[in-house]
Amino acid sequence: MTRVGVVADTHVGEYLDALPPELFPALAGCDLILHAGDISRPWVLDELATIAPVVAVRGDHDRLGGMQLPRETVVTVDGRRIGLTHGRRLYLID
Repeated sequence: MTRVGVVADTHVGEYLDALPPELFPALAGCDLILHAGDISRPWVLDELATIAPVVAVRGDHDRLGGMQLPRETVVTVDGRRIGLTHGRRLYLID
């Protein structure tokens, strides 16, 4: 069985200076990490990759640092497909 960790909206370099230290023990033992966007700085993916391989998609705050990430992706883990996307805001105007 593959253990998958999922994170999103880390906003490092934008709202936070670094990944929260509690994140590392929470992801310890994961075989794969999925990041659902708003990474903000590309080196965040490198830090997460010290724990496990990372698959990431682009969030609406990922225009900095030249990150070339897809808007959405599908990964297959243990025969099951997992769709990964950041989503979109929906604004309703009266």
